[in-house]
Amino acid sequence: MSLKAYDKKKKLAGLLLVAPAIIFLLLFTVRPIVDALLKSFTNWSGYANKQNFVGLYNYIAAIRDNRSFRNAIGNTLFFTVVVVIVQTSLGFLMAYFIYFLGKKLQGFLKKLMYIPVLVPATAVAVMWKFILSPEFGMVNQGLRAVGLGSWAHAWLGQYDTAMLSVIVVNIWRYLGFTMVLYYVAMLAISQEICEAAEIDGANKLVMLYRLFLPLTIITTETNIVISLTGCMKSFDLFYLLTAGGPGTATEVASMVIYRTAFQNFNYGGALAMSILLFSAIGILVFITRIILKRVKESCGVE
Repeated sequence: MSLKAYDKKKKLAGLLLVAPAIIFLLLFTVRPIVDALLKSFTNWSGYANKQNFVGLYNYIAAIRDNRSFRNAIGNTLFFTVVVVIVQTSLGFLMAYFIYFLGKKLQGFLKKLMYIPVLVPATAVAVMWKFILSPEFGMVNQGLRAVGLGSWAHAWLGQYDTAMLSVIVVNIWRYLGFTMVLYYVAMLAISQEICEAAEIDGANKLVMLYRLFLPLTIITTETNIVISLTGCMKSFDLFYLLTAGGPGTATEVASMVIYRTAFQNFNYGGALAMSILLFSAIGILVFITRIILKRVKESCGVE
């Protein structure tokens, strides 16, 4: 068999092996996206076959006329920025702290912090509703026990604390995931580099900024992108904890899309909002990747 014929057979075998994955991707990812994009230009109700073409009306209505959607986008962006910054920072610091502990304590803390990631959203919501309860919640009871009863709040029921409460719950739930990714990245750092830094007189704080932070920058990018996309799509915790209230304090984009589709039966408008949200996520990820690429270049990481 000639080398050319062998190469052709090798390529054909490769195509046959990836063909099921490509077909699956086309049928269950590309096709639904294209279908949603086309129907976003119609007045489809979701239940009738009638679909009249309305052009850009759904997009214009979502941006210009739908105050709820604009407010929800603002809430979503605020939630995303705060969670990404705090969760990424805390995850890194927790991983760095655990890295220097004994193996038994490391294993215990890693398992303890990762448990919330495995808990269903419904269980998380029920637990935190009890913790943040105005009358019987652990937070308010603790404040009253130390003489700070004036600080007690209806944390999920007041406009100025509802969003921050959901942010705290979300960070508590996913902090373990961020921490584990950082911890694995830190384990990959050569011990020789750490020992050389210690010989040169670097303390733990110097090693954090000059060694561990630059060498885990790729993991930082991964954590930020995962957190950003997850936050922009957030729905379950908001729906279960506050249902968007009080008022519209915690109403996020996914909730407006849900209400538009399943309560107002305006699937065309909901699909237009979904495309806008999808585009916003793509733009934010693109900008984040550009910024982090420059940071990686400044750190000498490819």
